[in-house]
Amino acid sequence: MSHRLFISLFAPLLSALLSACGSLTPADSSNRFHLISALTEQSLEQRDRITIADHGPTIEIAPVTLPSYLNRPYIVTRRQPGQIEISEWQQWGGDLSENLSRVLEENLALLLHTHRIVEPRQRTLLPADMRVTVQILHFERSGDQTVQLIARWRLSRRERSEPLMTRRSDIRVPTDATASYDTIVAAMSQAFADLSREIAVEVTRTAETLNPK
Repeated sequence: MSHRLFISLFAPLLSALLSACGSLTPADSSNRFHLISALTEQSLEQRDRITIADHGPTIEIAPVTLPSYLNRPYIVTRRQPGQIEISEWQQWGGDLSENLSRVLEENLALLLHTHRIVEPRQRTLLPADMRVTVQILHFERSGDQTVQLIARWRLSRRERSEPLMTRRSDIRVPTDATASYDTIVAAMSQAFADLSREIAVEVTRTAETLNPK
């Protein structure tokens, strides 16, 4: 193939590729960082607040665990069952497991109106009466434009003791087809807040069982 013929055949393709690359706007090609947000006083409804007694249990929050496909810096969405998409530009503003563990601690402290929430590293300073363990199974927006959070969680007396109770939660928050990543992450925060509410209710029930009046 002559040099001139090569140019005549591939110049249009090269031009199209350069045009496509040049069409990226700064918003498309710049990294954005997101966090799951905790509940606030303003976002609480009256039914949300569950006060446990001052002498109630000290609650230890175990690190929230994630499946390997979610344990990455990039936000994951699901187009269809068995297929995920990983955003190159939309990232988490830190370790997602640590973010979720911190938010769960803040949400439970607010929902239960208590400061008796500790992390495992604080165990020696304030021994825990109850341990909350959360395992995330799915946490992404799916092909039907719904954010889905599926989690298996349990309450136990100590780290290695038999669970007092176990639950599997399936929480869905709808979005729309044109939702931005900001909107998707806000829906994820809402779903995680709903999970926190379910846990708070069971913490209260279990505490009453362990310490009947």
